[in-house]
Amino acid sequence: MTFVVKVRGAPSGPMTSEYDCPDHGRFEAQVDRSSIPDFHPCPDCSALSPWRISAPLFKPQRGAVAQGKIAESPHQLALDTRPLAEGMPLREWKKRRAAMWRDHDRPKQRELVEQTEKVLNAPDGVSR
Repeated sequence: MTFVVKVRGAPSGPMTSEYDCPDHGRFEAQVDRSSIPDFHPCPDCSALSPWRISAPLFKPQRGAVAQGKIAESPHQLALDTRPLAEGMPLREWKKRRAAMWRDHDRPKQRELVEQTEKVLNAPDGVSR
């Protein structure tokens, strides 16, 4: 198996960095990618402004976003947090998840109990 490393932009070319002026707020400046300065002069007042981490540039891949609908859960026990996003209290959501798992596991538990009873009730201790 081979991997391909993709570098976006020149490794030593210019890039946009964000700085925070104490008087005028955040601003962007073009700086060299190889050495991002910790301080940059504000374009309005020339005060040295500290570098700030900015939000990453988000580019979704074509076909990665489905429009207009939410895909159904692949399984009935799949983790679904949509009720939490719609305002359901966490405690109520956890109770519903616990009840869902309890209802899912109940038939398996009954089957194990029945098998155990068969073994215990058999006259020679061996199930038939």
